[in-house]
Amino acid sequence: MSKDLLLMCEDNIVMRINVDESKYEVINEKLLPFAIKGRIRKPMDYRDVKTKYEDTQRQLVIKRNSEAVETFNGYLMHLTSHKIILNLLD
Repeated sequence: MSKDLLLMCEDNIVMRINVDESKYEVINEKLLPFAIKGRIRKPMDYRDVKTKYEDTQRQLVIKRNSEAVETFNGYLMHLTSHKIILNLLD
């Protein structure tokens, strides 16, 4: 069973992420980081998919959500490593 990762701003939950299940749920759009604001879409529920086109669209939304979160994660890792390097130089 996979667990959810929570993206938080102080004590506020901003987004719930479950990478194993490809679920990205925006809880508070206003607090979402600018880098991914407006890029996360809710995919159609798989039980509602009736055509191949709808399934393809659902898969595209899931892929784009994953890419947006991965890009943001890479950005955070870059900032973190940069901050660590700057701290080592001090």
